[in-house]
Amino acid sequence: MKTYKIAVLPLDGVGKEVIPLAAQAMEKAQRVVGGFGLEMQTWEAGVEYAVRTGRMMPENLKAELDEADAILCGSGGHYDLEMQKTDYPGYQIGVHIAGFLRGGMGNTIGLRPLKLLNGLACPLKNVEEIDVFLVRQLTEGHYVNPGRIISDDAAYDTMVVTR
Repeated sequence: MKTYKIAVLPLDGVGKEVIPLAAQAMEKAQRVVGGFGLEMQTWEAGVEYAVRTGRMMPENLKAELDEADAILCGSGGHYDLEMQKTDYPGYQIGVHIAGFLRGGMGNTIGLRPLKLLNGLACPLKNVEEIDVFLVRQLTEGHYVNPGRIISDDAAYDTMVVTR
């Protein structure tokens, strides 16, 4: 039986509520469907982590994610409405967790296959002929270069967009 190593990154805000529930749903699906195992390891990263530590993620996170078969990831971002944008850790330290996960991990697209599980009722006709993949590019713009604050008086933000 194949066991899949899943890195779980709740990240910030609502991700801390939603991602544990998604992990529970995956574990339930594994028990119902069977034939494979799941080994889940949860990691802290993101804005809330950066406010506490001065880093967007643990130093060894990239190596750990490289070892995983998949990453279950919540949303990372500005979680404190009282925090000024110039105090946002990603701008101060020049690293955004989303940019790292998209570009820094070598991802060029977000590919999301949509499949129906066997045995579930579906209102659509000819279900066996449905083959859907959602594709989203992740290599340009704010996905990989969110800008950086240099001082209280200066910042830069560049964005490359190609045809």
